[in-house]
Amino acid sequence: MSKGLNDIDLYELLENPSLISTDSRDLNNKKYFICFSGKNFDSHDFVGDLISNVSIKYIFIDKSLDFNSEKLVKVDKCLDFYHHLAHQYRKKINPKLIAITGSAGKTTTKKLLNTVLSSHFRTHATDANFNNEYGVPKTILSMPINTEVLICEMGMRGLGQIDYLTKTAEPNFAAITNIGSAHIERLGSLEKIREAKLEIVNGFNIKNESNNLYVDKKLADFISNSEHYSKLLNEKCVELRVFDSFSYEGSPLFLISEGLLADMDLVRLIALDLGISEADIKLALESHLPDSGRGNFIFKDSINDKKNILFIDETYNANLEAVKNSVKAIKEIFPNDKKIIVLGEIRESDELQVEMLFREYNLDESIELVDARHFEHPESKMIIDSLLVDNSVVFFKASRSEKLEELIALYD
Repeated sequence: MSKGLNDIDLYELLENPSLISTDSRDLNNKKYFICFSGKNFDSHDFVGDLISNVSIKYIFIDKSLDFNSEKLVKVDKCLDFYHHLAHQYRKKINPKLIAITGSAGKTTTKKLLNTVLSSHFRTHATDANFNNEYGVPKTILSMPINTEVLICEMGMRGLGQIDYLTKTAEPNFAAITNIGSAHIERLGSLEKIREAKLEIVNGFNIKNESNNLYVDKKLADFISNSEHYSKLLNEKCVELRVFDSFSYEGSPLFLISEGLLADMDLVRLIALDLGISEADIKLALESHLPDSGRGNFIFKDSINDKKNILFIDETYNANLEAVKNSVKAIKEIFPNDKKIIVLGEIRESDELQVEMLFREYNLDESIELVDARHFEHPESKMIIDSLLVDNSVVFFKASRSEKLEELIALYD
């Protein structure tokens, strides 16, 4: 016989969110378990083992099972219950919550924000890429009780998903880094992508002391000229804040593209609105070092007797706009050096536009394109080696699945 939610004290769970598990492989010191069902898994299959685990007090299920246990608690939908817990915990801790979405730059913006804000506030941020319908509530429920600022990354695969996430998070600050062609194969048009990203506005609570939406000028112009969105922002008491391009004056050890400068200016605006001085913001941003695969410079004294080779490792991921921004930056920063552009598959972008870009780069006399889509890594390395001269700049970029970092590793 199972219980219902009315039979248990949810306050107990909200006092101990670190004791909640959603993974049957992670039961160490856990007390509560929420069963999820997916395409390739169903936690309900392990309920028998969970019942026999003496440490587990409650097991939340949304299916009828042939088990008779006081540990079982039936809910309408386990994912909705998980979001409900996260929403209640968010209200209990009551941090300033910053929600970030966009076609590119979400993770970079999240890290930059954490770098700038953590010296002034007790911050907590999305770990790794936990930005979907499972990751957002996990992020919220994992924040310490003394968190002052929560930075919450939000990804999406289609319409309605950002709406679901933002209503759980209920942000004070929401940022859309950009509207690009990532996910266009699912949504069909940039207009639909923009609509999906703007769902982030739906999570604003008019009772908040302030609600700020951060967008670039192009999206700001669209909102200002849209009766629907202008009315929505007015109803939600949202102030529109427009970011542009950060004035970077340091000596970076990574690639500074237009996209990164926009992300930095976005971070600058949010930090200013949280009371941090311009000088402190600039110092923090110019001391930023990206994670591996996000534009890092790798200096090689010599490769096959060719001297002073610079590798630029941007292998973490790729979309059409990010590739264009990076190649443009390389042309501007290294006008007199040989530039070898190594590109793999660019997924989640319009296939025709991707092909057009490869053709354009093939005809561009200022660069040498290595189309790594058609070669194994050792073959791509042979092509790169044949193109190297002294003072070459070699740029690597592709979607995550291509693992171009393994091509770079062949030079170690």
